[in-house]
Amino acid sequence: MTAVVDQLPITIVDADRKLIFPAAHVKARLSVSFADTLALAPAQEKQAILVTGDPEFRKVEQLVTIE
Repeated sequence: MTAVVDQLPITIVDADRKLIFPAAHVKARLSVSFADTLALAPAQEKQAILVTGDPEFRKVEQLVTIE
């Protein structure tokens, strides 16, 4: 399975301090799950498009482009 994921045009981001603190700040301001903020924070930092089918991300469309 890892080999298949490695072939996809996606970036896997480690959950380290550089990610956890910005995610926690988003969580403190918005009513979204902490797991969702772990996807949102790096997308914001890199000004990337966040691709998801999760309707919960509608709450953060003002912060990052959702597709």
